Formats: sequence, C-alpha cells, structure tokens
Amino acid sequence: MPKAREKQTEKAAPYLEIPDVQYRDIVEVTKAAFMDPSVSDFNMQGHVLMYDPGDERAPERVYGEAYTSNRVLEFEAEVRNRPNAAACVLETVVAIWSLYSDSTHLSNFGTASIWPLYGWLANLSKYLQLKTSLYSGAPSRLPDAVYDAYLRAYGTHPTKEVLAFLRRDLFQAVLRLILTPELAQAYCCGIEVLCGDNVRRLLFLRFLLHSADYPEKLLIAVIRAMSEYLCPRCNTPQKYFHEMGKKRDMQRRKTNERKDTPERRSLVSRVRSWIFNKGFALKNNNVKEQLAFGAQAPTPSAFSDFLFPLGVNYYSLLTVDLMHEFELGVWKSLFIHLIRMCVYFGPETVHALNRRYRAVPPFGKSTIRRFRNNVSELKKFAARDYEDLLQCAEPVFDRLFPEPYNRITMKLLGAMATWHAYAKMAIHTASTLRSFQKATTDLGDLSRKFVDVTSDLETRELAKESRARARNKERRRARSSTSRGRKDAGADGGDEDESSSKARHWNISTYKFHALGDYPQSIIDVGTTDNYNTEKGEHEHKHIKRFYPRTNRKRVDFQIGRHIRRDDLFRARRLQAKEAGKRKEKGKPTNRLRRSLVLGAIADEPLPRVNPGERYQMSRSTRYCENLTTWLSENLGDPAVAGWSEKLDYHILSRMFGGDPETDFDDNDRADIHIVNNCIYKHKTVRFVYTTYDRRRRIDSCNPRTQADIMVLNPSDDRAEQPYWFARLIGVFHVNVIYTGNRPATRAVQTFDVLWVRFFGSDDRQKKFGLHVNRMPRIGFEDAHSATAFGFVDPSAVIRAVHLIPAFHDGYNDNGLGKSIGRPRPEVDDPNEPDTDWAYYYVAMYADRDHVMRFRGGGIGHLATREATRELERQNYIPPPDPDDDTDTEEAIVEKEQAAAGGDVEPDVEMDVEESEDEEELEPEPEDLSDSDAGAETDGDDAGDMSTAEDGNLEDDEEMCSDDDY
Repeated sequence: MPKAREKQTEKAAPYLEIPDVQYRDIVEVTKAAFMDPSVSDFNMQGHVLMYDPGDERAPERVYGEAYTSNRVLEFEAEVRNRPNAAACVLETVVAIWSLYSDSTHLSNFGTASIWPLYGWLANLSKYLQLKTSLYSGAPSRLPDAVYDAYLRAYGTHPTKEVLAFLRRDLFQAVLRLILTPELAQAYCCGIEVLCGDNVRRLLFLRFLLHSADYPEKLLIAVIRAMSEYLCPRCNTPQKYFHEMGKKRDMQRRKTNERKDTPERRSLVSRVRSWIFNKGFALKNNNVKEQLAFGAQAPTPSAFSDFLFPLGVNYYSLLTVDLMHEFELGVWKSLFIHLIRMCVYFGPETVHALNRRYRAVPPFGKSTIRRFRNNVSELKKFAARDYEDLLQCAEPVFDRLFPEPYNRITMKLLGAMATWHAYAKMAIHTASTLRSFQKATTDLGDLSRKFVDVTSDLETRELAKESRARARNKERRRARSSTSRGRKDAGADGGDEDESSSKARHWNISTYKFHALGDYPQSIIDVGTTDNYNTEKGEHEHKHIKRFYPRTNRKRVDFQIGRHIRRDDLFRARRLQAKEAGKRKEKGKPTNRLRRSLVLGAIADEPLPRVNPGERYQMSRSTRYCENLTTWLSENLGDPAVAGWSEKLDYHILSRMFGGDPETDFDDNDRADIHIVNNCIYKHKTVRFVYTTYDRRRRIDSCNPRTQADIMVLNPSDDRAEQPYWFARLIGVFHVNVIYTGNRPATRAVQTFDVLWVRFFGSDDRQKKFGLHVNRMPRIGFEDAHSATAFGFVDPSAVIRAVHLIPAFHDGYNDNGLGKSIGRPRPEVDDPNEPDTDWAYYYVAMYADRDHVMRFRGGGIGHLATREATRELERQNYIPPPDPDDDTDTEEAIVEKEQAAAGGDVEPDVEMDVEESEDEEELEPEPEDLSDSDAGAETDGDDAGDMSTAEDGNLEDDEEMCSDDDY
C-alpha cells in the first residue's frame, strides 16, 4: 500500500491480505476437459469454411465459430512452425480459451456479491457450450478492512486515488494466481494428454479473448478512466470518437493500435518505483505526464507479464461487447434521448409513444415480448427489452415527431436496427461483412446528422435522470467528507438544486459509440459476437446464484466454489454413465399446445414431438368436426365465406394435379371432388419447421387467435419487387376427399391439410423498402370484396411465421369486411372500433436474424428461397475492394474529403465535449451488478443506475465510472 511522501521499497511497504480467493488451475481444467468423454464433440483442428453462393460469384469465406477465425488459424500456424515440430509424432491440438469476468449480486437485498471469472474452451461449438469449464472467484471490491489496515500502517485514511490503485493491484494479483509457470510451459511446449477418445495428443493452450464490460476492460488493460484515451484497443483521443465510421477513423484505429512494447512496460515500472521509492503522490504531475499517452496506470499487467515474453500483445484479448456497448450503451442512450424529445413536444407525444408500444403484438415464444408497461418510464428494463424496443421502433416512431425531425429519426432508427442485426448474426460471409461495414459507415453518418438536426431542440433531462444525478452527487459528497474527516464535511456543499433538470443532447463522443467501428474486424479475428458477447457470461451468473442459498452466508466465495466443483464432478459421472449405457433416457411428456375455422383456448388437442425432418405439423384429430352445409348457411352474407366451397375445391384440385387453381380447372373438375361426410376437421394450431440462415432447424407455432401471420413465396414469375406474399390465418383444418373424375389419380380417400387465410397486399405508396434502405416493407389487407382477399394455402408452402406491426399513424380501416369471422380476434386498440383493422402494417424484418437474412438474401440455410431472393441479394451486395487500391492512407482520405467538400477540410475536426464535473482521477469498479434472469443488466425502479453521465460526467457509485458513462 503506497503513501505520498513515504519513501520505501515496494517489498517493504505494508501489504493487505485478501483471504479465500478460490480458483482452479487452467492446465488441470484443460486436461480434465480433454479426458472427458465429451471430447468427441471438440474440433481438434481449426479450418477455413467456404460457401458457394450458387451464381457466377466466387465461393466466399464463412465466419462463425471461433475455430474458423483468423486468430485461431494463426495459433495453429505458430504451433506447426515451432522448433522441433517435425520430430513430434503426436497430434497437436490448440486448446482455445475464451475468458469472461464480471461481478454480480447474489441476492436482491444486502451487499452479497461475487466476482467470478469464467472460461470456455472454444474448441467446442458455440451451440454446445452449455457448461463452463473454469471458475475463479474473487472479492468484487476491496474489503472495508482496507481502511483499518491503511490507518494502522500510516495513521491516516487512504485517498480515493490510493483505493483505485489498490483495486487495480487486487485484480491483477488474482489474474497472477491463474497465469502460472505451468501454464507458460503448456503454452510454449504443450502438455501430453490421453484424451477421452483414447487418442494421445499434445495440447497447446492459447487465450483467444477476454470478454468484460467497460469498467472491467479498464482494469484488464490497466488504463485510467475519465482520460483522453478511453479505448482499450487503440489510442484514438476522445475528441475523435464522433467520427466513427469515417475512412480516416478506420485508418486511425490501425495506426494508433495499442501495443504492449518494452518501452511501455519499462515506463510503468519506472513510474511505479517513483511512487514507492521516492514517495511520489499518485496525483503528482511527473506521474501524470509520464503516463499521459494511452492513459496508462502505474500497475503492471498480469497478462502483459505472462504474454509479452511469448510475443503476444495482450491488448488483442480485449474484444467488443455488444450487450453493454450497444444494447445498454448507444441504443439505450438514443432511446432515452428520443423520450426527451417526446417530452419536449408535449405530453400527448409521450402518451402516443407508450400507447403504440403497448399495441405492438408479441412474436414467438420470447422473440418479441409484449410491452405491458409505459416504456417512457424505463422500469426494470434488461438488455433484451432494449433489443425488443429497437426491433419495433420504426413503426412506433413513424411520424411521431414533426419534420424535419421525423425523417432523420426514421433513418437513424433503421440504420441502428440494421447495424444491430448484422452485429448479432451467428454466421457471416465475406459479402455480409462488407454489408456490415457499410452499415457501420451509414450509422456513423446518420448519427452525426441526427445530432446536427436535433441540436436546436432544447431537450432536458428526464425527471428520473435528475433524481438519479442528485442521489449520485449526494453519495459522492458523503464519501468525500468521510475520507477527509468530519471537519470538512460541508466543504463541497452548494446551493445548486440538483433535482432541477439540465439541458441534454445526444452525445456520440463516447467510447461505446467509438467501439461500434471495431465489430466487423472483430468478427474476422475471433468469430461472430455470440462467441464472446457478455450476455453469454451474464447467463452463467444464474448457475452461481443458485448455489448461494446453500451457503451459510459466510465465506461465500469458498462455499460456492466447492458447490461448483461438486456439480462438475456429478456432471462428469453422469456423462460417464451415459457413455457406458447405464443410464436410460426417459421420454419427456409432450406439452399441450392450447391455441385456436377457430378453436377456443381451452380446446384439448395435444400434438406429439415435432420431427425435424417434417415441413410442418398438424393434428389428425377428428374431434372438432364442422358440417360445411350448416357452417356456410350460418355465415351467409359474410364476405369472408363468399365462394368458399369453390375456392376450396380448386385448391384441392391444384394440389392433386398441379397447375393454377384459377385457370387450369373448371366446374366439371369441381364436380369430381367429394368431401367425405361433407365435413372439415378444425385444429387449434399448426407448427412450421424451417431451416435458419445458419443452418439450424427451428419451429414457429401459429394459430388464428394469437400468432396468425405467415409468409409464403410469391407464386408469380415476377419477384423482383417483392419475393414474398403475406397472409393471416383465420382457419386451420384438414379435409378428407375422394376424387371420382377421369384424371389419373387414386380413388382412395385422400387427406389434405389446409390453411384458410386472409391475404395482404403491398402499399403502393411505398417506393423503397428493404435492408439496403433500412426500411421495413409496408402492407395492408386486400379489400374484402376482392377475389384475392381470402384463399387457401398448403401448409407445406409456408416459409415461416412473420411479425407484423401496425402502422399506427395511418389509423384504422374496415376494408369492406365489417363484422366477420374473417377477423377472429380484435385487431385495433380502440374499443370503439371493434370491427376494423389497421390500415397498414409494417413487416418486422428485424424481429430476428433469420428474418433479416430473408429480406437481405444470401442466407446459407435458405436453399428453398435462394433463387427467389436473388434480387434482394443483388440490392444488398457490396463488391469486394480493389486489392490494388492504395488510396486508403490518411492523407489520401483527407484529400478525397476536401475534394468532396469543395474546399479545405481540417484533417481532424474536434467535437465539443462537456467537461467533467469531477476532474479528479478515478478508476473503474464494476458496480452495475447484473441481476437479470435474461443475462442482462436491468434498470432499478428508481433508475439509480440510469446513465446520467452520457456527456462524460461522472455520476456513478463508489467513486467510480459506471459502464453507462462511456
């Protein structure tokens, strides 16, 4: 523990002992993992995965799993080229470790928390990584006993600079427990292991990445918070962060990349010796000047000490973090600012925002959840909720603001949704990565334009933000007075009313906005973001939290570590028993699906497990029979049943013999169709099985009551404008038919599964839509009296379910239908208009990544629709760059921008950034502890953790920068 003006060697300085740090040896864990029977699922060798688009383009590289990334291939090349590699007769395997660390609360009340470090072996597919292979626990903060220890050693309390210094040292000390000499030996020379498949291999351990939220990234990189150099991957100054996406910004990231050099290590060591040997204060000007560039802290990095002798730049471990940087970062800050704009335009705008979001229908089991509360209040929102807000934002904000704010808001929301979709894809090709890079550039351009257009609005803090800022200010005052002593308790008081709202604009000069430019390259280097998104680690917190009730609340880290170890042993024994055939699989009972021509919610019609090889699944029950003569007579005059029998007969004929049901058959053919007992058999639900863009099999469950919207291929030859048709289920049934005509066909009873649907038509007013213009397609119901308004669809022709969101601004329309069985559920949110529909709907192409690829084209798993979506793929295709183009130097880029602007352009344009209210040097501690069951941080009821420092101000707990501040 250092003290200003106290000259002593570091070894002679007082030490603070931290007991009960639980950890497991990485080498032993690696051995155990490869000796496990599940090693048969491991990918022992990295490889390049290629994809043939099927047209005249050359095959493209595919990026997805970590073991297909560039960095893993570099690891393997390094191992193959090691000295004496030719003499080795064993198969060499690179054991790829991905690390994640974050602190978390263990209970809803009290201060019990834990700071775990997780590890995954990336040799296992990301789809199978359900269990952690490594756990290490450490105190989530310095113990309160540090004040007593420091007082005993020096007779005074530690300053906040000293506390920040000790926090960094504690974090690095825990890492040194794991980065052992045995691990270095395994890194250089490998370890020989008889694997679970009885093959002896030589394993070389490598660290692929370390994922963490921003405050913890600062601890790992050992850089100071609230400085000019906030990025842990490059030395780009904060004044240039707003230029994200520009060519010169991308060039600046390359030229200013952080590197672990001998000069940097020597500088840190020299300054640290000044602090102890010469008694320099941590705020000493010489200390600050020496460490100014790169915002270095006077703490040696454990990763640097371990990896530098091995020739590895430890900064390369620090990867991007989609959940904290975008969903809980850039997008959250924009959404809060959009609420400020709603408040500025009046309470009716706020009410309209809340009403529209509440009217957005849910989709899937948990893809889009219903917004039951007022979104403007931001109560208990997790990252998944902010994701849903973004995916549904375009229809909700459509014409909510007056011009010119509406146009730029819609463009920015579309660009954000497109960027997020590309960033969260589980698999990328070379062409989608180029589209992602363009989306990044577009997002940067539109963000800067949005800031410029909305700068004239006098938007102010939300009341919630003002209250949170006041509370945080009071906490800082209390801690400051405690550290200085009671005699100075009122020194930093003031008469300023902290509860009054301040003027606020959307600030893009933040690290999180700057980080968005690193995502495309990160996918190339270490794989897609689902390999290392911190959401994955947040989910793992649930496994630790379930052990907390089994402890006696004393030495929690130690007891939880024992429970985790015991759980791993039980899991290993279960796997061994399964491999030996001693354990029989027990069938799981089939859950009954209760959905609704339309069955009620209480109708009992269970379905068996879906066969993944089937195209769809419907019940074969004959319990719910409907006599056609009776049913049609009861609904006589309803536009929905006009020509119902004729359409059904023609539909059945087309499925029997092929051809167009409208032109290839006549009344004579109809006379040969006989429906057995003149009955149809209604069903509650239908399941559609489809292949996703990343070649996974998924199921959509649809029914006419709740999830009724589907998409099919456009049957016409001209699919250039819209390759899909959209329809709404109003009946699910099967019918038994006998054919008695002269056409070659069986005379036996044939069963046909049929969907009765109401078709949508395109909105002719919408000239452009699709992913290339960041605009959702807009559709509306056909007029009820049109011959194509209602019809029948073969369930095997359905691609999958689709999410439709009303175009709220366009209001209602009955489309000539009136009260009808063709509208089986109330549609609009106005009880005074029960028999109307929304005039138009947006096709929510951002609902999930599979939908995005269906509207982009080029999905690897979308074989059945590939030809139909060629035009969409062409619209979104970005040709590869010219390899001979040498115009991407910073000087050439500036010259291009000057020529485009028609005058002189400064090489770097500074953007005004508000000065921090607290100019003292503070260091980060992850205080925003996650307690969300969805693996995401949540906002408290009182918004104590709401970002009130988006302009760079320090407004958080524990004298630290929070993750929201950047």
